Amino acid sequence: MKRVLLVVLASAVCVAAAHPLGAAEPRKPGPEHQRFAYLVGDWTVEGMDGQARVTGKASFEWWAGGFHLLRRWDIQYPGVSEKSFAVYEYDPESSSYSFHWINNSGRSGVRRGTVSGDTWTFYSDEKTADGKPLKARLLVKELPPDAMTWTWGGSTDGQTWDDSSPLTFRRVK
Repeated sequence: MKRVLLVVLASAVCVAAAHPLGAAEPRKPGPEHQRFAYLVGDWTVEGMDGQARVTGKASFEWWAGGFHLLRRWDIQYPGVSEKSFAVYEYDPESSSYSFHWINNSGRSGVRRGTVSGDTWTFYSDEKTADGKPLKARLLVKELPPDAMTWTWGGSTDGQTWDDSSPLTFRRVK
């Protein structure tokens, strides 16, 4: 009997430690997280990469809890199909946004940025094809109610930008 009582008491202590009385309320997404709401939905994608036409589709959805946004896309470049997955988040400590992405060619990265009005600006450090440092920039401009543009650019000096590959996203209704 003492052994059973000891096991029950030990179990109760473990449960109490894992779930203390008076625990703080769970965090809730704030207005900074809600800023992602414009992106939620299914989108068609089209644009140019140099002289070549680009088409595809993208989808954005909330992850459980409403703190993170998930993005999936399938973009067709001439001779290449890029599938990509990303997780978007807001960091209250740095007051900035970021997204972590992976694609089917084995590449991955993190872009960090801010939003001002209807424009998101993300930056990342990358390399050129010949291995030189390259500062990359992604400008996302919301075009309410159901469109946005994404423009990628690169700079070797951090001052002069070669903005190329503009893509237009249109919400699927």
